[in-house]
This record gives sequence, C-alpha cells and structure tokens, in this order.
Amino acid sequence: MTALVEEAVEIGDLVRLLTLQSGVSSIVEFTVPQESPIVGRTLGSLILPEDCTVVAILRDDASITPSPDDVVEPGDELFLIAAIAAEDALRSVLLAVPGETDEADDGAPIDAPGLP
Repeated sequence: MTALVEEAVEIGDLVRLLTLQSGVSSIVEFTVPQESPIVGRTLGSLILPEDCTVVAILRDDASITPSPDDVVEPGDELFLIAAIAAEDALRSVLLAVPGETDEADDGAPIDAPGLP
C-alpha cells in the first residue's frame, strides 16, 4: 500500500491512508525527510496532539514496534492513528521548523503551536 501512496506524494507529506470509526479517526503515514527537525529525536520527545499516536515505524524494510526511546531517522515511515480533527496539529509537529516552535533545535520537545 505504501508504494502506491509514495507515487502520489513527496517525502515529508502527511498522508491519510485509511479513515476509521465513521470518519472520526484515520491511519496516516509520514515519511521523514533528511532535513527534518525531528531527525535524531526520540519519539518520546515529540509532543503529539491528543488522540495521535505512532503505531509503527518502517525502516529499511523492517517493521518496528515503536517505543518512546526510538530515535527518528531520515527516511523512516511513521504510521500513526490520529483523530481527523487533530491532523493539522500533527502536521505542525512533524513539519516543525526550528525557531517556529516553543523550543530551539536542542533536543527539547517539539510542540505544535497552540497546543497545551
């Protein structure tokens, strides 16, 4: 399924793969770009919006069950379950640019603007 999606989008796009629960939640995929500010950070340091969680990482053709200590690498495919209403905030976290978040690019948590 991922190969079909990759044909239609670029790396760094948040892509809705499947809508669940009568349109309330979705499975989304995000391929981490080389220059992404989340590269080198642990999943636990990313402050994801409420109702969003990483459920799998695909790395080098291997499926990884995520833990807070997993470090994000360029090219990782992150699969998340997300409330559709939270997708824009999730996109803000995953595409965060240093200097546009509450924290500098020093390994501190990346937060979505406007989230508690």
